[in-house]
Amino acid sequence: MVNRYEAIRARRLREAKLKEGDKWKEILALIRGHPETRVMGREQLLPAYSFVERMFPAVAPAIRSMVVYKNDNTAFCRRIGIPKEAGGAFLVRASAILICYTGLMSAPVPDDVVVVHEMLHYVAQLMGSRFTSSVSEEDFAYAKAIPYLLEQGAKEDWIRQRYLLPYYWSLEMLKCIREQHGPVQESLYKELARKVALERCEMMIRQEKDGSVVDEERVPMSRFEMIG
Repeated sequence: MVNRYEAIRARRLREAKLKEGDKWKEILALIRGHPETRVMGREQLLPAYSFVERMFPAVAPAIRSMVVYKNDNTAFCRRIGIPKEAGGAFLVRASAILICYTGLMSAPVPDDVVVVHEMLHYVAQLMGSRFTSSVSEEDFAYAKAIPYLLEQGAKEDWIRQRYLLPYYWSLEMLKCIREQHGPVQESLYKELARKVALERCEMMIRQEKDGSVVDEERVPMSRFEMIG
C-alpha cells in the first residue's frame, strides 16, 4: 500500500513538473517570437557580466553563458505576467534574464543594473543554499549589486533613492499597515515607513562600502522566478 501511494505521489509530481514546464516553454516561446524582443549577451553588457563573474568566480562559466532578452512593449510584458514592481525576471530553466517593464514602475533603473540584480539571483541558485524568506533573497540581490553601482560611478543618493528605496519603502509600508491598531492617517505611516526604509538603505550602503565579504559557500539559494 505504501509503495502504491509513493508511486501515485511520484507520478503526480512528474505530471505537475511537466505542466509547469509546458507553461514555461510557452512563455519563453512568446518572448523569443515577439517582434520587439532583442537578444543581448556578454558583449553588449560587459561591465555587468564581468562584475558578477569577478565577484563569484566559481560560477563564472555559467554567468558567461547567460542570455538577456529585452522587450519594451509594456502591454506584452503585462500579458505574460511580469509584476508591476519588476524591471526584469530571471527565467530559471533557460538560464536567461528578461528586461521587461510593465510601464507601472515609478523609477526604472538602467538595463545593466537590472541584469546584475537578476544575475545575483542566479548566483544564489547556483551556489546551492536556500533562503529562509523571499525578503532575505532580495536583501542578497539588492545589497550585492551596490558595489557594482559604486564602480559605475552612481552617487550614494541615487543608490538610496532610486535603486533601494522603492522596494524597501513598499516593504515597510506593508509592515506598518499590518501592525497598526485602530485608524491611522495614511500620511503618518507612509512617513514612518519611508524613514525606516531610508535607514535600512543607508545601512546596506555602509556595509557594502566597508567591504563586507561574501562567503561563496554560504550564499543562500532561491528559485527566483517572477513568471509563475
